Amino acid sequence: GFAYAEGTRALLRPGPANELIDAALELINANDTAVRMSAAAVLYNVCMELPKLESLEMVQIASGIAHQLEKEEDKDTGFRLLLALGKLVYCNTAATQLMHGLDPLKKLKLAPPSEGDNRQKVAQEIASMMAEIR
Repeated sequence: GFAYAEGTRALLRPGPANELIDAALELINANDTAVRMSAAAVLYNVCMELPKLESLEMVQIASGIAHQLEKEEDKDTGFRLLLALGKLVYCNTAATQLMHGLDPLKKLKLAPPSEGDNRQKVAQEIASMMAEIR
């Protein structure tokens, strides 16, 4: 999660949280890999801090991540997006149902797990969680 609890509470209040999520979802489509990676890290941190409640924000993030995963070529950015998606699937039935419809994992073209690239493992864990939640 974020480094400071006070900052986290300030960022995740309804107004700033929506702006932060909107900005991060826009930036995960940037041409610059570093910008996409940073946006993915922000989304992951937001997902870690959002309560385990059904929320529109979680569904919005899940949808944005699903669309970006299909085209993300950078393994570190893809890994962060998968971690965020895993948190959403674990915590949010609506996000899970959305993922069943979009099925972004089926569209992923991942190599087998290798040193420094654990995207396949995370994708398999997400698929397992989704199979349990139908």
